[in-house]
Amino acid sequence: MSHVADLQSLIGSGHVTRPALNLAAAGAVTGANVITIARQFEDVGTTAYAGAVPQLTGENLSYASRILPVEGFQAGALRLISIQQGVPFAAADSLDVLTGDPRAQVLASDGPTIQRGGFFATVGTETESATNPPAFAFTRTTSQILQIVYGAAGQIGVSSGGFFPKGMNGNITTS
Repeated sequence: MSHVADLQSLIGSGHVTRPALNLAAAGAVTGANVITIARQFEDVGTTAYAGAVPQLTGENLSYASRILPVEGFQAGALRLISIQQGVPFAAADSLDVLTGDPRAQVLASDGPTIQRGGFFATVGTETESATNPPAFAFTRTTSQILQIVYGAAGQIGVSSGGFFPKGMNGNITTS
């Protein structure tokens, strides 16, 4: 992820240090599930950027809006690899645990070219609103992202666990 190193060099000494990671939080990473887990990570990162962009201004907005397509390209590449190799997105139960998303069953069972988790995953009509048209990408709030990465779906006030056993570093650390 060269964009992380590039951002750190632009920010200088004020950048947030990398927190401790537990990559096995969703289970052991194997040759059979590495694409599924990578897709989950990439989708969470992409929805995090998409959720953050409206809150940014100036240079921060410029940088984030240029990283967001990179995340989208990576998410698309993982979707294509998944389709080509016949790799499922994730079992509904593991997706429920990881995301706390009530749409998990639908996300896991949808085919490769339809809304809600397929190759062209979009909001879909069940979560449509005036600010969230059905053809737009999913977005997640900071709290939702932290709940996912901490393995604390639906829980507010959590500050560690899951992929980040010692919590996140920086100003925003609690779901």
